[in-house]
Amino acid sequence: MIVEELVRSGSDAFFIAPGSRSSPLVAAVARNPRTHSKVHFDERGTAFAALGYARATRNPGVWVTTSGTALANGMPAVVEAALDGVPIILLTADRPPELRGTGANQTIDQPGLFGGYVRWFFDMPTPSDDIDPCFVLTTIDQAVHRSKTGRGGPVHLNCMFRDPLAPESQSHAPQTSSALELWKLSKAPFTRYSDQESELPAIDRGRLSRSLSKATRPLCILGRLPHEDLSRSVVAWANENSVPILADITSQRRLGRTAGSIVAYYDLLLGSDSFRKSVRPDAILQIGRSPTSKRLAALVSDACPDPYILIATGPDRVDPDHRVTHRIDLTASGIDGLFSGTDFKFDLEPAWMDTWTRADALAGAWMDDRFGTGSDSDLSEQGVAYRLSLAIPEASVLVLGSSMPVRHADTFASIDGAFVRLVSNRGASGIDGTLATAAGYSAGARARTTVFLGDLALLHDLNSLALADKENLIVVVINNDGGGIFSYLPITTPADVFERYFGTPHGYTFENAAQMFGLHYANPDNHGDFDRAYDAALGKERASLIEIRTDRKSNHDLHLKLQAEFNKVLDA
Repeated sequence: MIVEELVRSGSDAFFIAPGSRSSPLVAAVARNPRTHSKVHFDERGTAFAALGYARATRNPGVWVTTSGTALANGMPAVVEAALDGVPIILLTADRPPELRGTGANQTIDQPGLFGGYVRWFFDMPTPSDDIDPCFVLTTIDQAVHRSKTGRGGPVHLNCMFRDPLAPESQSHAPQTSSALELWKLSKAPFTRYSDQESELPAIDRGRLSRSLSKATRPLCILGRLPHEDLSRSVVAWANENSVPILADITSQRRLGRTAGSIVAYYDLLLGSDSFRKSVRPDAILQIGRSPTSKRLAALVSDACPDPYILIATGPDRVDPDHRVTHRIDLTASGIDGLFSGTDFKFDLEPAWMDTWTRADALAGAWMDDRFGTGSDSDLSEQGVAYRLSLAIPEASVLVLGSSMPVRHADTFASIDGAFVRLVSNRGASGIDGTLATAAGYSAGARARTTVFLGDLALLHDLNSLALADKENLIVVVINNDGGGIFSYLPITTPADVFERYFGTPHGYTFENAAQMFGLHYANPDNHGDFDRAYDAALGKERASLIEIRTDRKSNHDLHLKLQAEFNKVLDA
């Protein structure tokens, strides 16, 4: 009944790691013809795959696992899902209550294990004919509803089972009722919840309009958004009113967007002190979660604009610098409808929009000259981000690792390529589970998926190369022999401490790993070779791993050189 009701509620994708105590759940999944299941030997990988699937479909992925430490392996994915509002059903098997606290094998304290990171927890009793089946059904329906309500997130159903665990052939006589009989005849969930609707009251819209009416230098910021529909009306409104839109790489508006008010290369622009000082905004309207760029965060913090209006789903503060003056919590439909037919108008400073668009066009031309197909630049992490954004085909998915890859893409990805869906685990910004997330997303989206990640992220998730093979992923890994992001932080001295404890060189390459998991392998050493390797990977019917080997120090030096080089062009 648990599995059937999940399927009826739209949660028909199950991500399963092998285990004994979860046998009844797995058997129910296997015997239901409407389920879709992915089996993987690593609990952490399956949890992140469920997360990726839920990101793609907006329906809860179901993680099925056995008892004991298997649950603890799901914690990183649960944290990410909680912080980024991704619906997951954690369907965990447990020992019966009489074995808790007795030293019984593979028995831990599972209730409350995920703490405040779950939206709801329920300890399901051991199966018994004395339990009203309708109770089971309404509990499942509540779990699915809780995972999707408001901002959404993970829900934990802890299911206790006694031996024997194998499916039994003998018949039982569970309780029945007219309500249960009607449920059996239908294909609908037992309890149907209405969708949550929300819109800003007219009085609040009026206050917003008045607070913005005096702005002469307004900015619109598109932060982290799960899908482009959330920004549809605000982009149309900003285009109509000539308000610059700074679109984060995870906003779903950064790639393949060449028209209107969108400023793509703002992170590069804000690397110029003179430009940053010349574009201090007096009003900000932000849609979505915190952007990737630290330079943008510094611009906002230093400007301390009033108003600073932040609109997102859920009640979270989303205000790390404590500058937000108006925080609006709306559903997805409420956000989309907020700017439809709105009369928010500005009396703009004459050169405000031109300042941004001309600088952005200059950055695009410089980028093409520096990294484009006609350039003779050596292979670099920044150049790979640029070339990949041009090479990835329409209707694809690009998954970015949370360390340097997402930052390189935010700064250097071109807008002249195709529009693709962009995925990154930026809720908690962990590097673990990146590959498994991509595999789950690929399964949900049914789209060719490319993963751009670092060597440490791949080492963290090496087991998920098995999932990559099943989903025909293209894995592009930057191998700079350690934690490249630490070179950008103030902890690079003293050198003897930094290299061992932060740089953490490992000396590994990934050709043998690719061979072990059956992936095609390439190791290009210049940008042209990378283009050819990626094009070849697109044409293959199996997964590919493209390894880019770079030097951490040289890469950091190049980053500083590129910014200084562009600043001269911009400030000329």
